[in-house]
Amino acid sequence: MAQNLEKLKAEFEEAMRYHQLGQVDEAETRYRKLMKKAPKMPMLYNNLGLVLQAQNRIDEAVKQLERAVKLDRQYVDAHSNLGNAYRRAGKFDAAIKSFERALKLNPAFIQALGNLGNTYLDMGRLEESEKAYRDGLDLLPDQPDLYYNLGRALYEQGRWDDAEESFRKTLSLNHAYPLAHWNLSHLMLLHGRFREGWLEYEWRWHCPGFTTQIPKFDQPRWDGKYISGKTLLVYAEQGFGDTIQFVRYLPRLSASGCRVIFLCQPELVRLLRDISGIAEIVTEWTALPEFDLHTPLMSLPMLLGMKAEIDIPSDFPYLTPPVDGLDAPSCGDGFNVGLVWAGRESHLVEAQRSLDLVQLKPLTEVVGCRFFALHEDDRSEELAAAGMADTVMDLSGQLSDFGDTARVIAGLDLVIGVDTAVVHLAGALNVPVWTMLAKIGDWRWMLEREDTPWYPAMRLFRQTERGDWSPVIAEIVRELTIRHG
Repeated sequence: MAQNLEKLKAEFEEAMRYHQLGQVDEAETRYRKLMKKAPKMPMLYNNLGLVLQAQNRIDEAVKQLERAVKLDRQYVDAHSNLGNAYRRAGKFDAAIKSFERALKLNPAFIQALGNLGNTYLDMGRLEESEKAYRDGLDLLPDQPDLYYNLGRALYEQGRWDDAEESFRKTLSLNHAYPLAHWNLSHLMLLHGRFREGWLEYEWRWHCPGFTTQIPKFDQPRWDGKYISGKTLLVYAEQGFGDTIQFVRYLPRLSASGCRVIFLCQPELVRLLRDISGIAEIVTEWTALPEFDLHTPLMSLPMLLGMKAEIDIPSDFPYLTPPVDGLDAPSCGDGFNVGLVWAGRESHLVEAQRSLDLVQLKPLTEVVGCRFFALHEDDRSEELAAAGMADTVMDLSGQLSDFGDTARVIAGLDLVIGVDTAVVHLAGALNVPVWTMLAKIGDWRWMLEREDTPWYPAMRLFRQTERGDWSPVIAEIVRELTIRHG
């Protein structure tokens, strides 16, 4: 019997070694094999749950971790791990209960406190999130992760000085903490502190899960110095809206005497191909022409010395619709308005920046206005479910790329939308655009202003309470009625 236990222990330790080395497929195989020999060993189910989470098999992970805590109600780590799995599955209430069970068993469990705070933060329960982080810091006052997350909770509450203090405390404990640098950059840019903000923004490349990988080239990265006579590869990063916003800097590069090759998303090629200052557009990393230097697009404000609003290029429109493609719909004699109510589901703050289409229904009741859905993806079922199929012309399925979207926008009188690439496009085309912003908007929209230095034809409509779009929509209805009703 003792010999069998020793063998079982050795096999378990071997499986854990594969797990610790990140060889999760082999670890999973070994854990499952051991389960047949020891079906009531809670640690096996806990560890298998962690392996499945690492493989992004969240529903399976939940089942295994539930079995672990069922076998051992006192298993603190398993309760906390189950909370993480619930959180990743979007089951926030269940996650909170799991973290609370772990903390009841061990009130000094820092990891559970931190994850409890993260869950409250996901839910927008900011004061509870702050309390969880502060409780953790009472137990472990030099923990940089807790200071960083506390900074996020304070940022979302609009407590800017406190948030900055928390991010800087994080960096005093661990200067090489990329997320703290990056969030600090957002805070600075939000307040118009461009010079230091762009420098901190460079830390984005080191943040886990950043949307773009750091490219590896034999050629050096451009340092902002003399470039005349050189060929510079500029590559897009992050989302479509970021590309549209920052291509305005490309003509400044060509004016310095360099030849610009621009690597961008395929959906933007037709829109951008006629920009002055771009010698060549490519879309494939694996088929690049020869170049001397390279730089990411959103590093250009730093490299070109943008220190204040006055440094933002002000030539408008800096984009024009392509001459070919989808014709603008026949709009008639009414006041023609494009609508955008949601962005990509993959966006990090999609829940805050988007709204349900039915919330925009009061707009369609303004006499004299015609509305057009500017979403590229199919929204016909959503329009029908909201009872708006007859009042909003659905262009989904017809917009093949941003070139088509630009041609449609150019034929409209106004675009109304949440913070997406489409409002950037309207702004770049210098078409009037009303942008609806969450209580804590993206850094580029700055604070407490209805205008933006990025787009002179854009007006900002801001939430006054987190998650409440009703006053924003009511204000837009009033403005539409006064001006065009």
